[in-house]
This record gives sequence, structure tokens and C-alpha cells, in this order.
Amino acid sequence: MKLYYINHKTTNPNGNNEVHSEDCRYLPSPENRTFLGCFSNGIEAKKAAKDNGFSKADGCIHCCSEAHTE
Repeated sequence: MKLYYINHKTTNPNGNNEVHSEDCRYLPSPENRTFLGCFSNGIEAKKAAKDNGFSKADGCIHCCSEAHTE
């Protein structure tokens, strides 16, 4: 189980808010992220992000590739 976060601001071309695991080298700064919870994988974390209003949530290609779609 890992801790997962979602970024508030995004600069990616699709405008997605990316889900990151706690150990991602691209984890946003504390003021630019929201804690999602502890999950078994990025797919569960991405679902939690969408359930919490981040409709454009997507997994980070580097740490949540299993949840990355765009």
C-alpha cells in the first residue's frame, strides 16, 4: 500500500490533474497537491480522485503508469 496525491494545477497538454504516489520524483509541492489516501495501486487512487471531483484525473506516467490513459 502506498500514499497517493493529486496535483491542483496542471501544465500538461490535456489539462489533466495527475495522480502521484508518495515516492514519485514528480510529486507536486505540498501546496499544489491533495492527499487522496492509501491504496494498493494507481487505478484505485485515480478512481478516488474522480469520486472527489477531479473529473480529469489521470495517472502519472512515471509512478502510476497502470492508471495513465492520456
